[in-house]
Amino acid sequence: MSAGSFGVSGFKLLDRQLAKLGTGFGSNSMRNALHDAAELVAAEAKRLVPVRSGNLRDSIIVSFKPANFAQIEGRGLGLTIYVGPEQGKGTPHNGFYGHMVEFGTIHSAAHPFMRPAVANTRPQAEGIVRAAARDHVRMMLR
Repeated sequence: MSAGSFGVSGFKLLDRQLAKLGTGFGSNSMRNALHDAAELVAAEAKRLVPVRSGNLRDSIIVSFKPANFAQIEGRGLGLTIYVGPEQGKGTPHNGFYGHMVEFGTIHSAAHPFMRPAVANTRPQAEGIVRAAARDHVRMMLR
């Protein structure tokens, strides 16, 4: 039995294309997709939160700045977005007590709104990010 040889080509092109994929996942299109997904979660949280004065509902925001509530990570994108009640002095609606409503206290029962909001919107939110990632890969491989 004789040994044969064969050649394989195209690896340089493949390497270049794979290198291009590594760049741009933090791009505006991916950032916008993550923001759109987080807005879905925020809208659902606003729908589910118990309302007395409307302050807690109106304090629910989406931000790329670190916050104390739910975070949505774009794994592999290097992006994290935060969804939940805005807290602190000087905010239009201070939702500092959001965690007390979500988890309850020794004086009041829990009324979860953030965790169910994430669970209810997960398929849609993941779909938004997946579609943007797919479009980004297609664009980069052209």
